[in-house]
Amino acid sequence: MALHNLGSLTYHGRDGVPQDTEAALLFWGRAAKLGDVKSQRKFGRLLYEIGDVEEALRFLRLAAEQGDDEAQKLIRQIEGG
Repeated sequence: MALHNLGSLTYHGRDGVPQDTEAALLFWGRAAKLGDVKSQRKFGRLLYEIGDVEEALRFLRLAAEQGDDEAQKLIRQIEGG
């Protein structure tokens, strides 16, 4: 959960933490690989935004399999359905 929160702080640049998308990618990636569902979704979305569609879908599917409705919606949008 701490890695997820650090990812959010750095992505949005809140509470005196400078905005840093690359740092957010690292924090959310670590948390996603440890099984954090929210991080899997956010990491997947960020991967998609930087053009890594295949890897994005892999992490979004992990989140969706754990019941994340937002991840399911993103998968449908990416796949055009």
